[in-house]
Amino acid sequence: MKITKRCEYILDDGHKCNQIFTTRSTGQKYCESHVGNTQALNHLQGHHKLVNSTNAYAGVANALTMQEWVKHKMNMENIEKKKIDDLEAKVARLEKIIDSITSNKKVVKAVLREEMRSEYFTTKIDSLVVKRLQKSMRFNRGEEE
Repeated sequence: MKITKRCEYILDDGHKCNQIFTTRSTGQKYCESHVGNTQALNHLQGHHKLVNSTNAYAGVANALTMQEWVKHKMNMENIEKKKIDDLEAKVARLEKIIDSITSNKKVVKAVLREEMRSEYFTTKIDSLVVKRLQKSMRFNRGEEE
């Protein structure tokens, strides 16, 4: 006796697949495209289409599918190594820039100290201090009156 069911596999968006399929067992919950996938293997969805069968041809098909998967992973490993190498080079370059910035800060501080000791800045600072004192004195006199 065949039973018509809807697939209960939960997709990435959180909804069920709901694809209609027929089965002879009451225990099957997934359609043919999701048999073998579980929530734990959700990230591998669509990457493996292994078939649970005692058929010799199905076993050969599973072997070919596994070989393709391994080849894909090997190709992705080379690409990921290149990405990692590129990122490490960028990090090293940024570290050099940060080191140069910190050394530039020291140079700028030394130059500012020298400039602050010059005659121009001392007179300028003195004039600003005098103006602030005069304003505060006016403010204090205004409160007293």
